[in-house]
This record gives sequence, structure tokens and C-alpha cells, in this order.
Amino acid sequence: MAKAMTQFKNSTAAARVPAFCAEMVQHFGGADHFLEAWKACIDQDLEKGGLPAFRHIAVLLRLMESCQPEPVDYSLMSDEQLMERAIALTATPSIRITERNPAIQHIAAPFKK
Repeated sequence: MAKAMTQFKNSTAAARVPAFCAEMVQHFGGADHFLEAWKACIDQDLEKGGLPAFRHIAVLLRLMESCQPEPVDYSLMSDEQLMERAIALTATPSIRITERNPAIQHIAAPFKK
């Protein structure tokens, strides 16, 4: 586990995340077993402190970082692409839910005119 985590921590490619997770799930015989083994390893290493604990924190940060969407440069998009993007964003459930929220409606009201 420690060797795999160090290799992942040192990886610079966000594309490595799915491959890393697939390898760990296969190696440990399922996602539950992988997460149980990782949690046990984290608990043990956090108790020790030092570099072993840092390795897990760095891996978690790397995972979080790799899950962030790439920033979109809207200045490079055509009007059609911008419209498609706006439609796609407003079609998501989270946005529809917030649109029904009275607090959001109050804030958004001036922009709907």
C-alpha cells in the first residue's frame, strides 16, 4: 500500500487517477476491501506521524486536485458553443433545485428581466 501511495503521490497526470483506483480495487479484491485496507493504513500511519502520515495527506490532496474540472476559457468559444454550455449547465438537477429556492430566486430576480 505504501509503495503504491508514494507512486501515486508523485504522479503528475490527473489521468492516472482512474488507472490507480482500478489497480487498487483489483489488487484488494473490490472497492470495499481497498478502502478498508487504505483506512487501516492511514490510521496506523497517522498514529506514527511523520512521513508516512504525510504520504496519505498528499495522496488525498492529489486525488482532490485531480477531480477538479479543467478551467473553461469562454473567450475561445463561439456564440453557439456558449449557448450550448449555458443550456447544459442549466439542465443539471443541482441548478434546477437552486432555482426553486426562494433565496436564490430573490437574488436572481434582477437578472431574469
